[in-house]
Amino acid sequence: GHVCNYVLIDLGNGARALAVARAVEAQEIYVKAGFSPPLDRYILVTCGPKDMMVRFLDALLELLKGQEPACTPSSPAV
Repeated sequence: GHVCNYVLIDLGNGARALAVARAVEAQEIYVKAGFSPPLDRYILVTCGPKDMMVRFLDALLELLKGQEPACTPSSPAV
């Protein structure tokens, strides 16, 4: 179909994707990771109610705080 209820988040490499998945799982937030290349660098996040998504985003941003970006924009910001 043309509709889905998930997003893939590019974390740059497989090790980082697995580490993030394990860290959010420790907070009882479940995402999927551990895909075969070339998808190994992604985590899959199923969309849910706003409060759950805010909780996930807060946890993700805290985990990534101070780390190098996983990827760089391919075009300049407008």
